[in-house]
Amino acid sequence: MELLKQTSLILGLVALTIGVWTLFRHWRNRVSVLFSFLCFLVSVWALSFVSHATLFGRLSYDIHLFCHVLLAPTGVLLMSSFLVRKIDAFSRFLFLTALVGGAGLCFLIVFSLGHGEWFRLATGFWPSFILVEYIHLLFLEARRSAEAGFGHLPRGRKMVLYLGPILSLAFCTFDHIPGMGTGIPSIGNLLFAVYLGFASQIINPRKLFGLDSLVSRFLAVLTLSLILTGFFALLYNTISRSFPLFLLNSFLISFAVLALWSPLVTFFRFMGRRFFPLTRNEEKDTVDRFRILLSAVTSLEDLHEGLRQFFMKTHGAERVEITLDPSGVSLPENVESYFFELREKGLPPVLHRGILEQERDALYTRESRKPIEMILEYLDAGGFDGVLPAYSNERVVGLIRIRIPSGRWSPETRFFPIPAAPDLLSELGDQVCRLARMGEVRERERLILLGEMAAGLAHEIRNPLGSIRGAADLLQDSGPFVEVIRDETARLNRLVSQFLDFSRNPQDGRQRIDLCALLPRAITNTAFLVPSVVDLHFDGKDHPVPVEVVPDSIQQVLSNLIQNSVKALEGIQNAKIIVKVEENGFSVTDNGIGMSEAVRSRVLEPFFTSSGTGTGLGLAICERLIRHDRGWLKLESSPGQGTRVEVGYPDAR
Repeated sequence: MELLKQTSLILGLVALTIGVWTLFRHWRNRVSVLFSFLCFLVSVWALSFVSHATLFGRLSYDIHLFCHVLLAPTGVLLMSSFLVRKIDAFSRFLFLTALVGGAGLCFLIVFSLGHGEWFRLATGFWPSFILVEYIHLLFLEARRSAEAGFGHLPRGRKMVLYLGPILSLAFCTFDHIPGMGTGIPSIGNLLFAVYLGFASQIINPRKLFGLDSLVSRFLAVLTLSLILTGFFALLYNTISRSFPLFLLNSFLISFAVLALWSPLVTFFRFMGRRFFPLTRNEEKDTVDRFRILLSAVTSLEDLHEGLRQFFMKTHGAERVEITLDPSGVSLPENVESYFFELREKGLPPVLHRGILEQERDALYTRESRKPIEMILEYLDAGGFDGVLPAYSNERVVGLIRIRIPSGRWSPETRFFPIPAAPDLLSELGDQVCRLARMGEVRERERLILLGEMAAGLAHEIRNPLGSIRGAADLLQDSGPFVEVIRDETARLNRLVSQFLDFSRNPQDGRQRIDLCALLPRAITNTAFLVPSVVDLHFDGKDHPVPVEVVPDSIQQVLSNLIQNSVKALEGIQNAKIIVKVEENGFSVTDNGIGMSEAVRSRVLEPFFTSSGTGTGLGLAICERLIRHDRGWLKLESSPGQGTRVEVGYPDAR
């Protein structure tokens, strides 16, 4: 009995400490609050047993029985809420049965109406409802129900969570079986204390767990339990004679638990690196290979492909999509704020489907769940399981979106060495910006060289072209061969002019203008290029659309786009071109022949053309001018359905 009292005291104080700490850190979390309530219930249950065994009071015994009965509905509700995403009909029935039946037993206890062997057995084994619920959960897990289990925990970890309370609670009830003694329930008390510490680390969301972390916490709990056991063994003769000394020492031990917890976890985590060198080496090797990748690439294209191959190999991903944009990646506001919230709290900035679902299910109201549900909708829209951002100057400049095969996604640190490593995602973001600057420098140097070559070529080509054209005009015979000479010299002259336009740096001098006022003038200046059989229509807006651009650039872009549409409309009945003002730009739409996927994928390449008379520089020039104005170009086209080109600019408002 003495051993049972000591272990019960340890369990009560450990449960009280864990409950207070969990409630203090996660009081907004529904599951954490329910877990704290369970810890408080276990604490009162254990300490009231110690009080009854020491002072032999009837009140302490009634409180112990009262808490013993309430363990059943509380445990069923907690495990159902935490281990499954949606409580099914059987779990709901089990909870209501445990609650209603427990309320009846509590009524009998409060009014001292419970007597006889049946009452003793009913109260003693009422927590068996928890064991029934765990068997039910194991059955769901065996069936691999879509609603069951931690989607983000490996199967081995789930089995520990299943077996932990079964063993500890089963051992704790052995003192209700005649002839079983107190040794087994004493072991059950210690197991229950260890299990509560283990469960508290998993119930609290937004954590990425590794085996070494969990083992270090287990060893810390075990060490504290041994310290408390020795402490009470030394002081038992003193505190058993004085109830005030008992309360004082209980307070001192609770304080010691809080004071020793962090140092012990740190110490055993350090020791765990020696117990699990392979895991640590794998993580370090992954991080080292990632840094080598960052230092080895010389262009954004190489970085893009290197990252894709890296995450395909290290995460076993079935799909990896990467976006790298030094000007900033557009994200939903709630997703971006979630990333920065995690960074401010010192947590790895990563969207993880399993952890997000756990956080959502643990919140109290539908309104509080809404932000997380919106983030999950963002993941669902792309079909991804995780998203990692790359940062530079507090701006997201890259996104790595990963799809993991079913059953392989886990929050083990080996799956997250990149976001968990300090500043590694910031290094990636800085490298994205550095490579972009290098690309701009190379492009500028290339264009300077190209411009110098173009100027020389223009001089060397245009002089002979002028002579040829002049000689052709002086010929008396104006037959077909002379017309060929004239047409080809004109075409070569246009090619030289467009080549000069492409190689020349876009002019500076961006201005704030209203597209609704500028585009009609630009269309008027371009109308002579449109045959009379083509209907050119302008669709404006009834309010200003301010953008900051170079006005002459818009004139040239619009002219090139309209000329492309005119070529696509040759031989088309009811040919139509629509120039429409959009929210932050404009679009040019025609009902021409359209483009195939192969042509559309290459249409922005210099000198690529699907027309026998084109130079292949028109859209390439447009893209350069638009990019110079910090805008973007989007092209939609299908064979026989026409083409729509949309041009957008930053909002000047």
